[in-house]
Amino acid sequence: MNLLVDPGAYGQALAGHRAITFSVTHDIPLNQGFRHQIMEPTDEKLANAYIFGRDGGLPLVYSDHNESGDNRWVDFYKRDDIKGMLKFHNGTQGRGMQVINHNDCMILFKRDHVRIVGINKCGNGQDVWVNTATDNLYWHRNYRDVLSNNVQNVSSQWHKFYLPARSARMWLME
Repeated sequence: MNLLVDPGAYGQALAGHRAITFSVTHDIPLNQGFRHQIMEPTDEKLANAYIFGRDGGLPLVYSDHNESGDNRWVDFYKRDDIKGMLKFHNGTQGRGMQVINHNDCMILFKRDHVRIVGINKCGNGQDVWVNTATDNLYWHRNYRDVLSNNVQNVSSQWHKFYLPARSARMWLME
């Protein structure tokens, strides 16, 4: 997860204005030479949360009519989690991004003061304490997750965001 803080620094990313970002393209499930790149569904969801949450790149959602033969991506764009991620993404256009905290298991970043993304790849839940004053999060506001409907009420200088194991949260300020 540490590598996701600045993927361009490791030579792993195009400039945001030139990139198309994705977790799956038609080549991966449909071309035998790439099928080994199919992620476990939870990892694919975490990758999608990162792609739709961060700035830079134009996200691509792969969807099919079961050409892959495993029903996994049939009408993928109609899934509630993907709809929530698209809602989050569409509302963040033009907003800056700042990584608030990260380690080997998780990354927490914000899009200005109105949107927050937390991704936990590890098998244990993560408590992430945020100094709302230095990280410029508004007090007495609710932030609602588009994926789980979890609500965080930021009400003081220090706020704890909890990231359940192997999950993502994409909070919108209400």
